Amino acid sequence: MSSSPPLFKPLNLQVDSDLTASAPQTVRDSLDNPSSLALNTTTVEVDAAGTIAIHGQAGVASDQKLHFGIPGQSGDGEWLQNAVAARDNPNFGVACFAGGGERLRVLGSNGNVGIATAEPQSTLHVEGDVRIGGSDSTSPPSPPGPSDSSHRLIFDDSDGVTPRTKEWIRNLGATDGYGLAFYAGGKEQVRIGADGKVGILTSKEPVADIELGGTVAMPDLPDLPTTGIAELIIDADGNLAPQLSSVRLKDSVEALDVDFHQILALEPKSFVYKSSGQRGIGYTAEDVDAREELRELVTYDAEGRPLGVHYKMMPVYLLEVVKEQQEQIVALRAELAELRGRIDAERSPE
Repeated sequence: MSSSPPLFKPLNLQVDSDLTASAPQTVRDSLDNPSSLALNTTTVEVDAAGTIAIHGQAGVASDQKLHFGIPGQSGDGEWLQNAVAARDNPNFGVACFAGGGERLRVLGSNGNVGIATAEPQSTLHVEGDVRIGGSDSTSPPSPPGPSDSSHRLIFDDSDGVTPRTKEWIRNLGATDGYGLAFYAGGKEQVRIGADGKVGILTSKEPVADIELGGTVAMPDLPDLPTTGIAELIIDADGNLAPQLSSVRLKDSVEALDVDFHQILALEPKSFVYKSSGQRGIGYTAEDVDAREELRELVTYDAEGRPLGVHYKMMPVYLLEVVKEQQEQIVALRAELAELRGRIDAERSPE
């Protein structure tokens, strides 16, 4: 039974001195042309397809490098290096060096790639700004950034001739309350705080769940009128919609048969809201709920407890009271006119 051929075949080089020396050594190819070989290793092998293998000394924790250099050029050049010789080290892998420093590392344990970091914590871990797109011929000016150490994801579609303001996302540091900021047109447009609160056109840490620093337009909201204005309501499911009154949009239309005078028994209160400390005036939902005829004016929570008062529906009740009072006024005026006629008749001489 024949044995399998070795994975690597020795590369025959003529070396002028010991390969284990730290300084670059002179080697000669088959045409006796001298070149430089810089190695701190005992074995250089190449397989039939031209793959080069660099082996260190057994039992010695040393870093092997594949160095790319240009003769006569200053600087450290670029090289690939096995990062951390011990395979049981979590940071074991391959590192790419340029300009004298490590720029990229691929971990052997999980395949995580780190750019500007030697300890990538995810599939792709970048320490610094990331740019998407842009021209290769011109370097547009960087967008204004924070003074702290936050990073940016920059979207760049410059044409390489006329630099323009780009869009980018940056993480917020401790001085800004943490979170994310979204930039467009050269300035911050949206901010999401670490607590999930969103600020739109505010450029500061939002204090409400949604904080808006401008106007809102909803031209595509269904059932908007073509003339005049529309009032908006929020239903029990949280849906925002115009307040509509057409009988075409309603079912079970019938007269409201209640004692409208009950609304006159309500007593207004002054109070302070617990959540904000703001003072207010009005009616309590519990007082309105206590009068059965007025419960159409009350909103309730999921447990059936009184929650709010439909103040905008109160004029419906009050108008009915006013209409009744108007009928009484008309009747009283007629009665008064009749009495005055009688008095005038009695005073008239026969």
